Amino acid sequence: MYLLLSYIGKQRVKGAMTILILTGIDIEASIQFGWTPLMHAASVADYAVVRLLLDRGANACFEIDKYTVLMAACAAHASEKKILKTAELLLSRNVDPNLTCRYKKSL
Repeated sequence: MYLLLSYIGKQRVKGAMTILILTGIDIEASIQFGWTPLMHAASVADYAVVRLLLDRGANACFEIDKYTVLMAACAAHASEKKILKTAELLLSRNVDPNLTCRYKKSL
């Protein structure tokens, strides 16, 4: 299972994560770099998968090394529209936009 999750995380395979979520994958599983599926989905501003994960109970406040899901979404290599939509979704789930990264920088 770890290898499959790692492949999905590296390749950004659209739809594969959704299938795994719907079949009962641990939504808080650590994949690549210790990131959760939510962190990976946010890092590519995949609104649909982010929403699905949040609806299934994923921790919107997850952070690793002071890098949050919201920071990952805002740094995504995606269109501004996709980033904004994903960030707004995360903010609607009460993530704290005032947290700072390990370099003491905030959004």
